[in-house]
Amino acid sequence: VPVFNMAERSYIGRLTSTYAEFMDSRRALFTLLFAGGPGVIWGPTTEIGDEVAETLARFALLTEQVIRIGIRYGIVRDLGPRSMSIIFMGMINSTILLWLEHDPPQPFSEVMPTVLDLFLNGVKR
Repeated sequence: VPVFNMAERSYIGRLTSTYAEFMDSRRALFTLLFAGGPGVIWGPTTEIGDEVAETLARFALLTEQVIRIGIRYGIVRDLGPRSMSIIFMGMINSTILLWLEHDPPQPFSEVMPTVLDLFLNGVKR
C-alpha cells in the first residue's frame, strides 16, 4: 500500500520534489519571464509559452494520478481529482513570485513543503 503523506518517499513528496528541482534549475529563466521588460514576450502562442504550458500540463496530470491513488486507498477525500490537481497547481504557481522576490534567493525546494502541507492538511488546527 503506497503511503500518501508528507514523507519525502511518498508519491506526492517525490512529485513535488521533482517540480521544485525543475523550478530551482530554471530560476534565471523564471526571473526573466516574470520580470518582463523589453523583448521578453511569452504566452500560450510563443515557443517558451508552449514549453511551459506542456510542462505544467504534464505535472498537473501526474498530480491528478497521484491524487487518484490516494483516493483509491481511502487516504484522500474525493473532491474531484482533476479539480484538486488544478487547485494544487494554483497553490504552487501562486508562490512563484514570492520565491523570485525572496532576498537572498531561496530554493523553491524550501517553499514546496509549506505548499504541500497546506494542500494536504489545510490551515485548520
